Amino acid sequence: MKILMVMLRKEWMECLRTYKVVSVLAIMVFIAIMSPLTALMMPDIIKNSLPDLADKVTIPEATYFHSYTQFFKNMNQIGLILMILIFGGTLTAEFSKGTLLILLTKGLSRKYVVLSKWLMAVLLWSMAYIFSIVVHYMYTNYYFEPLGQQRWISYGMVWQFGVVLLSVIILASVVTKSYMGVLISILVLVVGLFLLNLNQHIADYSPLYLIQNNMNMITGEIHITDIYQAVIVSVTVIITSITSSIIVFNKSSI
Repeated sequence: MKILMVMLRKEWMECLRTYKVVSVLAIMVFIAIMSPLTALMMPDIIKNSLPDLADKVTIPEATYFHSYTQFFKNMNQIGLILMILIFGGTLTAEFSKGTLLILLTKGLSRKYVVLSKWLMAVLLWSMAYIFSIVVHYMYTNYYFEPLGQQRWISYGMVWQFGVVLLSVIILASVVTKSYMGVLISILVLVVGLFLLNLNQHIADYSPLYLIQNNMNMITGEIHITDIYQAVIVSVTVIITSITSSIIVFNKSSI
């Protein structure tokens, strides 16, 4: 445990030095602030940009739900993609620079390398995301009348999918040892999940279910019991990815 704490401290200093902390926080806060503002301004934007349409169609006023729709759309399409780009090199950069070789030749267990990289990525993602949802929640309640239900569960669904991605990033890093290999692996994973989702019986178990049904959770169309399968599969993917990462890394050459 002491060795792991030392490695985590090293990773934290590395994240500060490479501006990962600032970058992730800035992205998350930007999404949190812009989502309710975009929802608030969208009716006026449509009226001003499409006056002919505005005369023929009644444009509804922005509501609490529009803010959450914007938040989850922005987080899933922008936030998670940028997170992949930022954390994609968290381990492959060590391979390319050769810094791991120095630590490993001094007797450092390889499992601590994997665990420290993964834990720091999850910690940073969690810290930034929690800050983001607090800002979004406060801004949304300020601008709109609070509606909906199970909002915190909806927030948590995105968080867990983010942890799934980070876990697969670590596994892809030890297998491919290249930043491009990590990005291709994540792309293949996401495309594969979308293809599997074409089968409705499989879709309910897919980790993608967690980021495709956020608004359904808020509107009450689904309940917490409906996400149990996806949560269990996601936890299984996380544990399997990290365990496999340690096994593969122990057998691979640097």
